[in-house]
Amino acid sequence: MLRFIDYVFFLTTYKEAGSINRVEDVSYVIQGYLMAMQDEKLNEFMFDFSSFMCRRLGIADRIEWSKVIRFNAHSDIHSLELFETFFRDYVDSIN
Repeated sequence: MLRFIDYVFFLTTYKEAGSINRVEDVSYVIQGYLMAMQDEKLNEFMFDFSSFMCRRLGIADRIEWSKVIRFNAHSDIHSLELFETFFRDYVDSIN
């Protein structure tokens, strides 16, 4: 799990390394990682991240995290900033 979290923080810090320009790009990379690893705990972790975001924003239904961020972002750069903020808050909340 820690390796995955470090990888996500690497992507948000060095966006150029993964050609990350918007939250959808982060979502594609994470989905690829989850498919390659086939780890149920990682899938649960990201499912819970979506639930965490919806609770924080007062959304009754669980909606996929990248869609929630895109809806609340006013630009591609802002979508990355929101992802990083929410992801850090989520990781801090489970530690």
